[in-house]
Amino acid sequence: MPESVAWPMPVANDLVSFGAHCKTAKPLKDEFERFVADSKSKGTIIIAFGTICKWEFAPKRIVDAFVDALNRLSEYRIIWGYKGPKLDGLKSHVMVHPWIPQESILQDKRTKLFVSHGGLKSFKEAVCSETPVVYMPMFAEQLRNSWLARSLHFAEFLNKKNLTADYMEKQMRTILDDSSYQTSVSKLRQFYNDRPSKPLDAGSFWFRRLLKYGGRMPEYFYRVGAKLNSFVYFYMDALSLIAVSMYFVAS
Repeated sequence: MPESVAWPMPVANDLVSFGAHCKTAKPLKDEFERFVADSKSKGTIIIAFGTICKWEFAPKRIVDAFVDALNRLSEYRIIWGYKGPKLDGLKSHVMVHPWIPQESILQDKRTKLFVSHGGLKSFKEAVCSETPVVYMPMFAEQLRNSWLARSLHFAEFLNKKNLTADYMEKQMRTILDDSSYQTSVSKLRQFYNDRPSKPLDAGSFWFRRLLKYGGRMPEYFYRVGAKLNSFVYFYMDALSLIAVSMYFVAS
């Protein structure tokens, strides 16, 4: 997680972060541009859960809840990155496609909401594109990312265990009808990119510096604690001394 948006944490000299950069995506074109270019639409909603979350393994109740909730948002154009069993009953304002140009859609000014799983990449893309999010975390760090986004007031999240169409629609409309989420993520992007040098320039510098020293920095650059054995690292030597001293004092 980029340190500019994460909660406070200790960072040593041997950890250099330079991935917090926002790249410019290509404009929408072809079928995706034609789909979102609807004068009656209030904006675009994109749904993407990455490549790890497989829709073919999703419980039927989850898929049905998505279909029902999306059908109710007919005033928006919805693009759903979906690869799984055929979906029945979707209305014409919902496009289902096995592959979507995610960054291009997110950076399109007509996009109003992003629905995703809360992975680090989707977190970063939401900030870079200034797009509010509804997260449905699945596993690992996704719940933490979702809570962080919510605490920064640019996201809400769904509990996958009690997902219903009503619940999903409510969370989506909470963001769509409240401009403060958009304001928050726009301010966050400005803060995210406010650095003394470009992240890629900093990364290039550190790579060149590492190569200059033969692929490894001088020893004083690294944490001494990484070389300690478990007995010393967990202060067992000091605790043992205290325990022995107390024993002799007590006896």
